[in-house]
Amino acid sequence: MSIITFPLDVTDYTADALGAWFAARTRGVFAGEGHYCITTNDDMTITVGPGLAWLRMTEYWGVVAFHREPTTLTVSLAENTLQRVDAVCLQLDKVANTSRLLIRRGEPGVDTPPPPVRDSGMDEIYLATIKVPAGAASIQAVNIADQRLNEDYCGLMSDGTKIPTQQLHDAWTAWFADMQKSAEKEIGTLPRSSELGGSIPLQGTSGEHIVTTVDQETGTISAQLTDDFLDTIDFFMANLGKSAPAAGTIGDLPIGSVVHTYVNGQFRAFLVWRHGAPSSDYTGYDNATFLLQQRMFDFRQWNATPSSDYAASEVHAWLNSDYKAMFQGWLQDKLIIGRIPYRPGNDGSTVLKGTEGLETAVFLPSSLEVGISNPGNNVVAFGDNFGLFPDNASRIASNGIGTVVQWWLRTPNINGLNAAAISNVGGQAPASSVTATGIGMRPVIALPQTTSYDSNMILIHSK
Repeated sequence: MSIITFPLDVTDYTADALGAWFAARTRGVFAGEGHYCITTNDDMTITVGPGLAWLRMTEYWGVVAFHREPTTLTVSLAENTLQRVDAVCLQLDKVANTSRLLIRRGEPGVDTPPPPVRDSGMDEIYLATIKVPAGAASIQAVNIADQRLNEDYCGLMSDGTKIPTQQLHDAWTAWFADMQKSAEKEIGTLPRSSELGGSIPLQGTSGEHIVTTVDQETGTISAQLTDDFLDTIDFFMANLGKSAPAAGTIGDLPIGSVVHTYVNGQFRAFLVWRHGAPSSDYTGYDNATFLLQQRMFDFRQWNATPSSDYAASEVHAWLNSDYKAMFQGWLQDKLIIGRIPYRPGNDGSTVLKGTEGLETAVFLPSSLEVGISNPGNNVVAFGDNFGLFPDNASRIASNGIGTVVQWWLRTPNINGLNAAAISNVGGQAPASSVTATGIGMRPVIALPQTTSYDSNMILIHSK
């Protein structure tokens, strides 16, 4: 059997000889900026940017896939009741002797995509995965998880020496987790946490306190620490070994003041929003101080089904169970359970208030409570203006890593399918589908006005 030697002078070659030239290169995308980046189009399509990638015909035959122009792909219709995970696939079809981009459809109810095919007929890498929520009418950036660094799905092409991108990312994340544990041991007061809870990346993957994101325009992959984690570290550095006696009570703080407390083991900032009930529409709050979370905490659907009944919504249930349980035990005991005005059912025309209001410990603001008396779009305001938000610009909020995002209100649309959400552009409150994803939350809690804080503006348990 002859040995293929390439390149030799005055010698004819077949494709497998050039393929051998590329055989030492690993599967994956080129590490240059923006190759095969994914963008969304506010509908059921995505756009894959141009790029270079390497696939394998055989063990000794590598191929280059070079797409010169952006490619738009259509995501299959969402399921009625179950979420699925699709994959953006770059496929080498060895039989047809070509490569193509496609979306490999996942199984409904399964939280991982089908594995890439790598056999005698096909060779595939996954550029990204797409969570397709039940009933979704569009794919948003929050639904896309970049997989170009994930070696199980893709990875970066390397020439001879394999670059362990997943190991590097995992090691970086573990380093910060160890730093947190060391700080907890030193200070002796921080509750331990097993998950981040609120810092949800717009796109990409996250560790305990580091968020990796992908620039939608350039495809650049970057990593950031969350603002809340940096706040926590700053506090550690300034207060190691110190005790912090009570400095005052929250009922004496000016509106707009910022206090901090632990939520799921991390410092979270809350705005002092209002002292006392604004009217008889609210019961149980005469001696309360309302606190509004300053930054976005989580991204989730208002409801998984097209129903705008807030009392029966999934977001209301989650706030008063999972989210409430993220506070320290003593603060959970102090949370005031009162009654707030709301619109029951799906017609959006009736307001229950006072003693007929919704009993709750944690809630989303209404449009009127954040200063919007006429939201429009068939959204009818109710409740009272709590103050603090004099104009649209004052309502714009970030997600903790500096990105301005939308946030939910509890005010439903009268058609029963939508709810108001503060815009990430103008600070107004247009109606959004209750099943929409990528919209955040700024929960509201109420505490007795006698609740103490220390000199660092940290809420403390004073007996």
